[in-house]
Amino acid sequence: MLSSKLHTHIPSPRVASAVALLALAAAAAPASAIIVEGMVSMPRPANAAIGSWAGSSGVPISPHWFITAKHTGGGVNGGFWCEGTWHTAVEVRMHPTMDLQMIRVAEAFTTWHRIATGVVAGDPCVMGGWGVTAGSPLPNNAGYDWAGAHAQTWGANVIQNASAVVSVRFDAPGTGNAVPFESSYAVNDSGGGLFTWGADGNLELAAIAVSVSGYGSAAYGQSGYAIRLEPVMTWIMEVADPAMPISSSIVAPRAGFDPSSSTPSTWVGFVGAAMLLTGLYGFPRRRALAA
Repeated sequence: MLSSKLHTHIPSPRVASAVALLALAAAAAPASAIIVEGMVSMPRPANAAIGSWAGSSGVPISPHWFITAKHTGGGVNGGFWCEGTWHTAVEVRMHPTMDLQMIRVAEAFTTWHRIATGVVAGDPCVMGGWGVTAGSPLPNNAGYDWAGAHAQTWGANVIQNASAVVSVRFDAPGTGNAVPFESSYAVNDSGGGLFTWGADGNLELAAIAVSVSGYGSAAYGQSGYAIRLEPVMTWIMEVADPAMPISSSIVAPRAGFDPSSSTPSTWVGFVGAAMLLTGLYGFPRRRALAA
């Protein structure tokens, strides 16, 4: 999970945790994955959880709330399949401008993630989603097609940009930039997680996947994009539990929610449909992952 430039530095606790995980996973059997170099999937990290929502993905962030991309859709009474259990949606809260929504479920999660803070370019990251998986190598070994089945899968990368949108690049092996389990998002990974390592060695949720620069296949050089969550921490806390300190795990459900806010409405997304198709902040042309 380290880029070449990081090999000359003393690893931080999150980097050390990543290296330890990769050492344990080195003997993993070949498998299809969200597109992972060599089609060798990273085993699910300990205490990690992602789920399948409306044909796409989502990540638990408290005992009763998960977060996903707004463009994945879904609504009250929808089902969220996570770690072997169905969870029934009872409330939907959409961010007023960004491509994010939080959904409260009736059945409690056993595992959820804190929101990561202080994420910067160069940080190693873990990517998880329920999208399509790699089918076959592209001609000239230029990457992989998206012909595999939907599955919960995990991979790794290094953060290229960590502004309002976090970006990662799918690098070819042997280039000096690729990491073990190098990966890219694919269709229906929308709402999936981009995670970094906390000081305690657990994965923290840094961003929610929304788009990629290519479509139909994962070619080397393709970039994936995810909305960073630290800038919207206030909104997350107001929805889940305004009494909890930001540094803690978010606890829900809370009393006194406004039922009028649970009905989906027309929205103008920070990474809305037009921007997903035409690019944002100078990023290459890209496509939404939920379609």
